[in-house]
Amino acid sequence: MSVTSPYLEVADIILAGNLEQSKKQGAPSPPLALKASLQADAGKAWGIGFEKLQSTIILENNILYLQPLKFTALEGDISGKARIDFGSTGSPHYQLSYNLKEVSAESFMQAAGSKNRR
Repeated sequence: MSVTSPYLEVADIILAGNLEQSKKQGAPSPPLALKASLQADAGKAWGIGFEKLQSTIILENNILYLQPLKFTALEGDISGKARIDFGSTGSPHYQLSYNLKEVSAESFMQAAGSKNRR
């Protein structure tokens, strides 16, 4: 499956990954599994704008993977991978690994919520 979008809110991907299949009476439903190629021209993730997002999305065993993950943001290029475990606690657990290339340190610290700007 391939998904291409001119604009993407990452929160929508997280919501979609957290969907539970409706359970029918009788035999239990198999766990939801999905693999898709994703491309978005622009979008927003946790309040940070990005452009040229490319990733592969894998959903299996209630865990959403975005790997590899590439996009332009904060005046530079960012690549890496993300793992979002929806588990059974109701709160997702996030694991991120990323590389920054020519990213503005000031923009990155502001996005990370740093109180010390210098």
